[in-house]
Parts: sequence; C-alpha cells; structure tokens
Amino acid sequence: MATIVTRASKGTTLSWAEMDANLNNINSKIEETKSVKDFGATGDGVSDDTAAIQAAITYINTGKGLVYFPVGTYLFSTTLTLTENSTGLVGAGAGNCVNLIPSVAAPTTLKYSGVGPAIRVKGMNVKLEDFRLTSDTTRASLSFDITKPGIRIEADDTASARCDRCQINNVRIDSQPGDGILTVGPITATQINDCDVISVKGFGMRLDAGNYTGLARTNTHYPGLVDITRCRTYFCGGHGIAISNPSTTVQKDMGIRININQLDSFGNGETTGIMYAAGDGNFYDTWIFGEQININTCGIAGSKGVAMTVEQLGGIYVAGRDISINNCRLIETKQPIYWGYFAAQPSTGLEVNLIRLYNSTLTHAEMVKLQSISAVGLRVSYDRRDHLTLAATKDFSNVPTDVQVFYRGSGENVNSIFGTGSVVTLADDAVYTIPITNAETLKPQQGVFIITPTAVSVGGGIFHVRLAATTPVATKWAGESATVAFGAGGALTGTTGTDGNLTISCSNTAIYVENRRGFSITFTYQILSMAHNASLGTPF
Repeated sequence: MATIVTRASKGTTLSWAEMDANLNNINSKIEETKSVKDFGATGDGVSDDTAAIQAAITYINTGKGLVYFPVGTYLFSTTLTLTENSTGLVGAGAGNCVNLIPSVAAPTTLKYSGVGPAIRVKGMNVKLEDFRLTSDTTRASLSFDITKPGIRIEADDTASARCDRCQINNVRIDSQPGDGILTVGPITATQINDCDVISVKGFGMRLDAGNYTGLARTNTHYPGLVDITRCRTYFCGGHGIAISNPSTTVQKDMGIRININQLDSFGNGETTGIMYAAGDGNFYDTWIFGEQININTCGIAGSKGVAMTVEQLGGIYVAGRDISINNCRLIETKQPIYWGYFAAQPSTGLEVNLIRLYNSTLTHAEMVKLQSISAVGLRVSYDRRDHLTLAATKDFSNVPTDVQVFYRGSGENVNSIFGTGSVVTLADDAVYTIPITNAETLKPQQGVFIITPTAVSVGGGIFHVRLAATTPVATKWAGESATVAFGAGGALTGTTGTDGNLTISCSNTAIYVENRRGFSITFTYQILSMAHNASLGTPF
C-alpha cells in the first residue's frame, strides 16, 4: 500500500487512511466551534450584526456545535433562539462584572435593541458562557416587562419538551427591562455559575413553573435540581432571586432540590410593586417557596436600590418543606428570615445554622419570624446575638410554636409534646398528678397544658405553666368558665379547689388536674413543654 512519510526525523509514517482520519478529525474540531465572524459579524460596536448572528444560530441549531464570539461588541435586534439541537454561545469573557457601569469594556459584549428576551433557550444541554449581555439605551429605558428578560430558558409548551441540563457560566447580564435570568417550566439539572445580574428592571433570577401572571403555560412544571453558585444580584428592580411564586398551590409548581451557594445580593427591591410580598408586610431580597432547598454561605442585604437605603427589605423569605439556611450573613435587613406558610402546601422543616447579622440601626425582635403556628419543625442554631433579641417566634396568641433553639451548643428553648391524645377518666374530688423530673433547679420551666373534655363539658382550654424555684404558677389563657387556674398558694395537691370547677395548678415538681365537678369526668390532654432537660414522669 502506498504510504506518505511524515515527521521523517522520527521515522514515523502514516497511511492514506490515517491521513484522511486525521483530516476529518481536524475538520470536526473546526466545526465544533464556529466564530460568528465566519458568518459576517464585525463586532465593531457600530455595525448591525443581526443577520450574521442569526446565520450562526441557524448553523448551530442543526447540531453543528458552539458559536464563538471573539473580542468585540456585537449589536443585534432579534431574539437569539437556541433550539433542541443547539450547543450554545461562548464569548471571550464577561469582563468587569462588579461595577454598575463597567469602567472597562467586557472582552465580548452582546448588545440587544429588540423586544422580548435577548436570548431564548428552548432545548436541552445548551451552554451560555463568557460574555456580557446588555441593552441599547432605548431598550434599557423601558418600564418593567416580564416578557423582556435578558435570558429566558423555556421549552415549547408541550407535555414532552424540556430545557434540562443547561449551563450559564461567567455571564454578566445588565440593563434589561425584565428579569436577568428567567426560567419557565421544566428546567431540571440546570447550572448557573459565576454570573452577575446587575441593574435589571425585574428580578435578578426568577425560577418559575409557568403558573405566574404573564408566564402562563399549559404544561407547568417545577424548576428542580438547579445549582446557583457564586453569583451576584445587584440593584435589581425586584427580588435578587425568586423561586416559585405566591400563587403556587400544588407541589408540581414548587421549586424542588435547589442549591443556592455563595450568593451575594444587595441593593435590590427598587420597585416593590413587582415583588412578592410576605405575610408580615415586608418585601424580601430573596424569595423561596419549595422543597429541599439549601441556601449556603450567602450574603443577603436589605438595603434598597442604587441609593443603598438601609433596612428597607427583609433578608430571606422561605416557605415549603425541608429547607436549610446555613452559614449566611444578613446585612441591614428589616427582618432577617421569615418562615412563611401556605395552607395548600404546608411549611414543615426549616433548619437555620450559623447566622451572622449586621444592622447599623435595627435590633431584631426575632432572627426567624413565623407567619403561622402551622409552620412547624423550625430548628435554629447560632452563636452570636448581634442586633438580636430573640432567635425565633416563641408563640402565637399565647400558644407556643414548634421551635428548637440552640445557642452555643445549649438548648435555649425546646418545644416538645407530651401526652398527645391520652384519655383520662377522673372521679369526683380526685386529682390527676403529672410529675416533672430532671428539671434544672435554677432554670424556669415553661410550658402549655392543653386539656379538652370528651365525655362531659367541664371546661378545658389552654394554660400557661411556669415552674421556678420561687414562683410556680398556672395561668389560664383560654377555656370555659367552669375551668380555673391557680397560681402559687392555690390548689396544688387535691380536694382544695372550688366546688363546681375543674382546677389546674402546679408546683416545682408536678402539674395537677383536680375534679370538683361533682361527677366523674373524662378528658384528653397535651403538654407543649419548653424545658431545660425536663421530662414528665408517670402520671397518677
């Protein structure tokens, strides 16, 4: 077979077949990344490159690889739509990302003058990387419009179309009349890394199932398995980041399994009219409603707008199931964390660990405020009380919340429930005694005793029980008139209460229920205890 000799100094030879294979490989590599200039773009910041860029998009939408934007500024006026077979767009660098107005031009800038999203991703496995996306003066001056984001990731509105496994890396987005990055519908397993969203009229990033006003899809679907890492959202009109929305009522529209890591977010909320309000009347920089959401090592500020007016926004609004907020710093926040509640999708399970607070003027009544006593399973661990009076909401209408708090490794107040559903039958003039054991002598034991009559109407209601070395007390909060609570010096050990009543009292070692009704009674009881290592013994 004829051969061709190459690299003769080393005595190597290649067959014609091997040469053809190498040539094909070289051509394949060339096709994997095509420069937009190969299609006639100039990138001079003056010429309209729309036609050339669209020709490049048409090329890669047939599955032929990435489009590369060399150093330059590219003007375009129609949405760049990347379809199922597209691989994506890559520039030479996003440039000066921190400044509101970059003092140095980005290596690659895409400047959009049209309507609708600047870039629309409709397919899977699409990559957007290393460029700045901005608007011309006219577009940048438009009022907020949810249909005019910088990047919109949304598959066609069919049951099977998806936008999974997309990547947005090292992209700066600014001066958009809508959100910076908007995802709608199914976008699972997507990554947004090292991106900066600055000075957009909408939200920095909005991840939505497609059920919000202006985003309506027939085929809604949760955003899920998303990682947002090392991103910054500055001076946005609305929230820095919002996942799901307040109109969500079913699980399939909640955000699921989303990680937000090392987010830096401040100066947002210039236009609270477009934001999702929380139940406490505040607006929050970061708004989250979902399941298995982790917010880690983030810096969230409540300062508002370019003027950085302090303590105008709350820090993090969060509702849903199995959510954690870890090692975050909250700066100038009107309320650091608000644990919200939606009746259709109850909030259960929030862990808050290692929070750092800084406020120049406010002292927070609560680090974590609860919207409802039905938002259960809150666990808070912290080691600093800077600008903080209370770790978390302890009660609603004198009913204790389901909160566990640990301060520097020690239980500060721990709520637990004893005697749930226990049925007790108590004869006339008899006393039901519930011993309290293992209580630390010098620490007050607080709790709530809830008694509900079952056989006859003899009172009931809610009683505050406080035990300390000097002032044991039982205070009635709610119940029928036939139920009496006694403080220190009142009925404690039986047959000393007032005839016709059911009496509740306590000492340092026990809680007593005395029946003076004149007949046998049956009731159930619960004790919600906020105690320092205290437990209940066997009742008698």
